[in-house]
Amino acid sequence: MKLYRGKMSEVQNTTKEWKNVSQHNSYESADKKRKSLLEQNKDNEDFLVKIRHRRTGDNNYVVKTYTKEEEITESKYAKKKREKAKRKQQRLKQDG
Repeated sequence: MKLYRGKMSEVQNTTKEWKNVSQHNSYESADKKRKSLLEQNKDNEDFLVKIRHRRTGDNNYVVKTYTKEEEITESKYAKKKREKAKRKQQRLKQDG
């Protein structure tokens, strides 16, 4: 959310939400998992897989996936605002 001259404008969240699939001790085992996931989803062009290296912990390699979802058009700010209004309406129904 950015403020311009006192007016609020919503900005779409452009970051991808990656999901952790598995953790591995070696890059080779993580790469095998990545290749098997790519093979399983070879028909889906919007499916992405990556391996991330972590410096801490026993499992130093994490396999992450992302699938593009075109239906999401609502910004995080707008979603929170809508959910807050919904909770408020529910409280008003219970009280009244």
